Formats: sequence, structure tokens, C-alpha cells
Amino acid sequence: MQVAPNLSFLFISESVEEGKVTVFAHCTDTAQKSGLHANAWVNRALKSVGGKGGGKPGAAQGSISVDDKNRIDEVTREVMCASKEVISN
Repeated sequence: MQVAPNLSFLFISESVEEGKVTVFAHCTDTAQKSGLHANAWVNRALKSVGGKGGGKPGAAQGSISVDDKNRIDEVTREVMCASKEVISN
């Protein structure tokens, strides 16, 4: 059973202990046909903070290490803002 087979999403996880923000995206076939690709979505979300990712149009992941652990929330907010720009266009 599939819970949400038509759902494309971008998942953001932060680890203060590791000083890392990780991003994972999944795009359905329909989303890909409309121009939304997971690899481009992840890279755009992380580019603004100096991170990078890789993958395929259907699924991709990436991360950024944050030297100053006090900036984890700030970096996460920047990643969220950049990812929203992708789906707004």
C-alpha cells in the first residue's frame, strides 16, 4: 500500500551534535514531467549555504557541514527559503 504516491517532497534534517544539515528530495514522475527534478531541487536548496548534493531527477540528497553549531537553525532556514523558491517558479 502506498500512502501518498503523488507526493513530491523535500526533507530537511539538522543535527546540532554533528554540525550538519541534510536534505533529501523525492519527485514523482508527474512532477518531473512538469520540470521539478529532485537533484536540481536539492542543489538549489543547498547552494545558498555552500552545500551540494547529487542524485537523479526522482530522488536526490545532499548536506552541508556547519562549523559554528549555533548557526544550524539559520542554515536550515536559508535552505528552506531556497527550496521554496524552486517550487514557486
